[in-house]
Formats: sequence, structure tokens, C-alpha cells
Amino acid sequence: MQLKIVKILNNSTVLVDDNGKQKICMGNGIGFSKKPGDLINNDNIEKIFESTDNVFIKKMTESVKKINEKYYYVVDKIIEYANKTLDQKMPDFMYITLADHLFFAKERFEKGIVVPCPMKTEIKILYKKEFLVASKAVEIANKELGTNFDDNESGLIAMHIMNVTMNSDNSNHSFLISVVSEIVEIISNYFDIELDENSLAYARLITHLHFLSLRMFNNDTNPLHTPIFSLDSSLVKARCCADEVSKYLKNNYNYKLSNNELLYLALHIQNCVDNA
Repeated sequence: MQLKIVKILNNSTVLVDDNGKQKICMGNGIGFSKKPGDLINNDNIEKIFESTDNVFIKKMTESVKKINEKYYYVVDKIIEYANKTLDQKMPDFMYITLADHLFFAKERFEKGIVVPCPMKTEIKILYKKEFLVASKAVEIANKELGTNFDDNESGLIAMHIMNVTMNSDNSNHSFLISVVSEIVEIISNYFDIELDENSLAYARLITHLHFLSLRMFNNDTNPLHTPIFSLDSSLVKARCCADEVSKYLKNNYNYKLSNNELLYLALHIQNCVDNA
């Protein structure tokens, strides 16, 4: 079957008409020396974007005209890896999102501008698969685009992937990660130390804080249903730090930690401090 070209977007991308339905087709050189009204053969098409949403077709058309086609071939490799690794098909809009991200990330790289991802460690621990895919994306981008992206970029890309894999909107996991990051900063500043992000104690702390922030997001005020226990004298400073966290959460999120939550948090804090 042949498709009629409606518009040439670049040498490798064209907007076509398929029985009254507009689609975007990609393929090496399919737009070269072509003009609207010409036919293209399906054998030359490597990727077809079709959607009942005209907004998507419009945005994709604008994106392809602005961004060099090589970015879409990079993104195609990333998405192919993501689909296999996450066992979940990435939606077509991810082509726009990732191509746009990589395009501007390369511009930043060339200008020597570094955008840190302060929550990358929390993302790495809480969203392992998404971070794995993002790290692979960075590896592919560095090879194909001549960049030298690091874990900061992996963290930023992971957040795009999380928008798809999480069964919630962006505000949910952005809230969770922000709260976790804020509490970690309070602990580090309180003890004036840098926590060992590679330790098991740190991973357990992050997981604990993740579920704490999830309860906050859901406005779950029920205390943890576990026996109350007491802390020995070696944990007094950790408990004081937990109290500082509690004050911060109360002042900024109007969320009150129960006594049990404070005790468990103090235990995790002390374990992290001991491993710092």
C-alpha cells in the first residue's frame, strides 16, 4: 500500500494521508526529493505515528520541524530498550518528550551548563527500573550525540519515564521525591555529615521515607500499627533529629508524625549516621 504525502517535514519524516487520516512516517530519506502529492512505499517506512488526537499530530509535526531527525533515531533506540526492560509500551508522546529533552540537554552540554538533579539518589533507590532505563538512555545519547551526560541527566530522564510507569500523575511522585529529599537534607545538616548513598542503611531510610511521604500525600493520619518501644541513650540525638523532621513536616505540610513514626525514623537515622 502507498501513502500520499501531505507535507515534507524533513528528509526522513513526512506527514501523509491514509484514507483521510493523517499520519507521520519516518524512514531514511523518505522525504528526499519528494513533494506534496507524491506517493511513498510502505517498504521505506521505519516508523509510523498515528493518533486520533489531532493535538499529538500537530505537536509531533512542530517537533520534527524544529529538532534534527537524528534525535528521533536516538529516542527510538531508547524507547525500544524501555519497552523491553519495563515490559510496558511507551506511548508515542514519549518521542516528543525525550527528543525535546535531549535536544535542549545537548545545547546545555555544549554551553557548559550543568543542571543538577538533586533527587537522583532517591530516584535511583525508589525507581530502580526507571533509572536503569534512563542510564541506558544516557549511554545511547553519549554514543550517538557526542555528549558526556552523567547521572544527573539519568535522574532527569528517569522522571520523564516515571510519568508513564507510575499509576499516578506527575504531582504524586514529584511530591514523594521532594519530601524524601528534603528530609535527607535535614538529617545531613543536623549531623553535619554526608550520608553514604551506597549503604544499605541509606537505602532502607529512603524506602521508609518514601512510604512516609506516600501516607502524607494520601493524608493518612493513622499511626503505624506496631508496638511502641523506647530508645536507649545512644539514640537520643537521632530522636532529636527526628523531632526536627517532625517540626518541618508540621510547619510545611501540616502533617504530624506519631510517636511510633518518630521512633522508627530515629532508628533509621541512627543506622545511616553509623554508616556515614
